[in-house]
Amino acid sequence: MSASDAHERNANKRKQGLLPVALDTTYAGVNPTGVGIYSARLADELRRNSARLGIRLICYGPACVPQGPHRTIPGTIQEWPVYTHGILPVRLLATRPGIVHSTSHIGPLWGPGRLIVTVHDLIFMRYPADYNPAWLAITRAILPSVLRRATAIIADSQATKDDIQTFFGVHSGKIVVIYPGMDQPSAAAQATENQYRRNNDDKPYILCLGPWVRRKNIEVVLRAFSILAPVIPDLRLILTGDRPPGMKGYSRAELFSYIDAKHNSRIELTGYVTSSEKHQLIAGASALCYPSRIEGFGLPPLEAMAAGTPVVASNTPAVAEVTGGAALLVNPDDPFDWARTLEQLLLNADLRAALRKAGLSRSRNFTWQRCAEQTARLYHRVAERV
Repeated sequence: MSASDAHERNANKRKQGLLPVALDTTYAGVNPTGVGIYSARLADELRRNSARLGIRLICYGPACVPQGPHRTIPGTIQEWPVYTHGILPVRLLATRPGIVHSTSHIGPLWGPGRLIVTVHDLIFMRYPADYNPAWLAITRAILPSVLRRATAIIADSQATKDDIQTFFGVHSGKIVVIYPGMDQPSAAAQATENQYRRNNDDKPYILCLGPWVRRKNIEVVLRAFSILAPVIPDLRLILTGDRPPGMKGYSRAELFSYIDAKHNSRIELTGYVTSSEKHQLIAGASALCYPSRIEGFGLPPLEAMAAGTPVVASNTPAVAEVTGGAALLVNPDDPFDWARTLEQLLLNADLRAALRKAGLSRSRNFTWQRCAEQTARLYHRVAERV
């Protein structure tokens, strides 16, 4: 036997000992953030470290190429249950994986393998008006059956785990909290962001990120800015995003109705920005405001903390959990509380320095390597169950 034949034989033996896992990234196609980022980064980490993690990865869907999420079916057909419950199970029959992991809450209701689903949040249960009515009706009809079929459920946070139990009565032992990771800025990106920060040292601003949907609670920051603006005359407010097409949310006119008209010139509405532009805006901000009433995880505060930008956020369960004491948390419905807290932060250099140090430390705990390792361990535990 030649050396190459022996090498191939040994490789096949090692491959046979790996757990076959089908990663279903169906719902990553139309979403370049949130589920899309989670699906792409997890797929990449599992792919690169599959042998070390003891798995053989079989990836389906738009996050299965190294470049990240891409649509594999025109339009939004792939993100509706026709694909998930009709086409995907047939494709799985060809490989018969031991584990099928759907990176969003709607996994296949039939087919081979033990099912694991990741539930990122149940915001649609609390704020249904923010969602397409047809999608919402289908999701509410199917999700209970998916959760019953799943052998295990991954929740992005303890807050999401609590919601799964509250809304669907799922037993606690079936749900495992595995935090997503976050992308740490590269050296080149960090240098660019630092330069942007230096260029804006004499033009202080607070930053609030869209989209302009009701649950993001943007109005409280606008009201707070009207209170704060006379106290800090050179302060600006930058608001990114817009109202998503076809969804209910704030209009531009409504947003400006929350601001004293004499401060309008100090408000900048950027519209949607690229990822690079967003990170530059975060790096240059005196503070990131995160007033959302509900989240399943809350990535923007972590991104700000990783950039050394102080965070003022709503004291909602998931945000409090993720920021872990490294942000200032306030009542989401009290603009005076927001104004007082922002004033305290902006006028206190020692407080800003303390939050910067705490935020940098906290953000380093959220890595895709840790997320993939914990996820792979769950695969093996589920596969070994009798």
